[in-house]
Amino acid sequence: MPQVSLEHLHDLAQRALARAGAHAEMAAATARALVYADAHGLSSHGVARVPQYA
Repeated sequence: MPQVSLEHLHDLAQRALARAGAHAEMAAATARALVYADAHGLSSHGVARVPQYA
């Protein structure tokens, strides 16, 4: 499985959310929470949820 840095993962999630229409601050906060979940082993609540939010 490819590995991506948390910083890069946050950037990807934030950009996807912003492109879907989220305000910059909300996109950043949501991306931060999703990456936090992934970083702490809660992948079911991590960036895999971006398509649901976008």
